[in-house]
Amino acid sequence: MGKPRILLLTATFPYRSGEPFLEQEIWALSKFFDLFVLPCGATSFEQIYPLPEDAVILEAEAKQIRNCKRSLLSLAKGLSSSAPEVFEEGANHLGTFIHPKGFARTYWRAARARFIAPLISRVAQETGIDVIYSYWMSYQALATVKAVKTFGLKSLTLTRAHGSDLYHYANIPPYCPFQEQIIREIDRVATISNHGEEYLKARYGQFAEKVSTFRLGVPPGPANKGSKDGVFRIISCSALKPVKRVHLIAEALQFADFPLQWTHIGDGPEMPRLSSIVTRTLKSNPGISIRLAGNMDNRDVLRFYDSNPVDLFANVSASEGIPVSIMEAISRGIPVLATDVGGTFEIISSNLGSGWLLPSDLDSKDLAGLIKEIKTHRSHIAAREKAFKTWETLFNANKNFDAFAEWLFEFTRSESRDRE
Repeated sequence: MGKPRILLLTATFPYRSGEPFLEQEIWALSKFFDLFVLPCGATSFEQIYPLPEDAVILEAEAKQIRNCKRSLLSLAKGLSSSAPEVFEEGANHLGTFIHPKGFARTYWRAARARFIAPLISRVAQETGIDVIYSYWMSYQALATVKAVKTFGLKSLTLTRAHGSDLYHYANIPPYCPFQEQIIREIDRVATISNHGEEYLKARYGQFAEKVSTFRLGVPPGPANKGSKDGVFRIISCSALKPVKRVHLIAEALQFADFPLQWTHIGDGPEMPRLSSIVTRTLKSNPGISIRLAGNMDNRDVLRFYDSNPVDLFANVSASEGIPVSIMEAISRGIPVLATDVGGTFEIISSNLGSGWLLPSDLDSKDLAGLIKEIKTHRSHIAAREKAFKTWETLFNANKNFDAFAEWLFEFTRSESRDRE
């Protein structure tokens, strides 16, 4: 008897700009499942992440989805056919639905799911898929439950839930379209944090038994040694989007009265604003150094930590799940300063000793004061071992992804027997 077959719905993985944290998880899944991968949002088909030898990328189907998005006629058909369910959803969330962004998000999610669902059904029937796994609780998960309900599939269904696909308040307006339908009709939801699990259970108590936490993780590597030359080195790593508030770091550094170097990894629409603030900060405080390094893939980020001293990692986001960027930092023993949002307290807290939490409504002076205190009292040195211990205990990729894959295999096997 062969391994059960799993259809993994991603945004763009394993292509460029794909979900890098899937790179290790997919190898754990391959121990238990035959893999079929459908990147539902790919626009480029340059594969940058290696896959197990027998994994199948459904590139033809991915190109169909891309071509549909580019076709005005297909888009118009998708929008018109989705209208009834869109307005039914909107009637239940009128306050956010009438917001232009809320309306557009609902329509777009429904139209994409309506197009993708038949593709999922065809693949599932032709290849004998046992479980459909959506990596995001977004249009991919909606397409999954539509495929099962509309086409009578016997496949089990699962979605992960992270940050903006999970928390209504992480979006503008605060709204995740079709979330109640997804959690009602899907078999299981795997959140990446306890905070996310409790959030869903509080909203949808009647479906609480469906929700469980399975943390992400990052691979092991050598310990970062920190600076030895008297320069205090801070790093941050995120997309440059308003919610990440990276400008607060740039503003805070104008108050630094000691040798300091800040490197930010990441790019995005906030880069012009950030560059302007950096220019002003450097003029007011020429004793510091700032480098905007642009985008790096996760492997290059870890290589950076392996070859450059870092004293403190900073994350000042207004909303998070549990940032993989923080997991990467603590995997090298780098202590973290972060805002107390989402599930961040599960990786950074006074109990764990792996770093320091700031209130979500901080300003740049609050941030500057804590950075100075950490540097002055050399508390970042004592926190390094505890940061590494937190990674080893809670966010070791080898342990977490193996545990998730084994659970999913046992769930698939037991539920499949029940459905026979």
